[in-house]
Amino acid sequence: MLLFVACDKTCGIKPPKDVKPIDWENYNDVSTVYWNTYSYKEIENFPLDKEIMVCGWVYHPKYSNINPARFELIDNFSDVYNSAPSVIRVNVLIFSSEIQAVFDTYDSTKKCFVKGKLNYNKLFMGRCTRLDPEIYVSDTNDIYFK
Repeated sequence: MLLFVACDKTCGIKPPKDVKPIDWENYNDVSTVYWNTYSYKEIENFPLDKEIMVCGWVYHPKYSNINPARFELIDNFSDVYNSAPSVIRVNVLIFSSEIQAVFDTYDSTKKCFVKGKLNYNKLFMGRCTRLDPEIYVSDTNDIYFK
């Protein structure tokens, strides 16, 4: 007898039942962006490189510096300094030499608002491939804290 084992489309991560669709005109929370882009089936609904806006807190693990060219946004402020926050995050990649100026006045207690192009990173997890959303930012004016 031959058994074929395959991973489900969510790689074992169960999405919540009440996921809101992405709002292409306004800011979305991290959870909304994550759950709308977490699988190949879901990402087919989105044109890549479409402009999207997302807000959350900059993840800053204890004992390490923030890399201003590549950082993560999370939904829960209480996880900002947690060494093992939830898997629900959005990666932000910045292609600008002026990004350090944004983080010179960075305040970790303020929410970060980002506008950029939607893309994703493939994460290979055994027999599963999961997608992690990424936002590509080319203008530092598209990042602010409030």
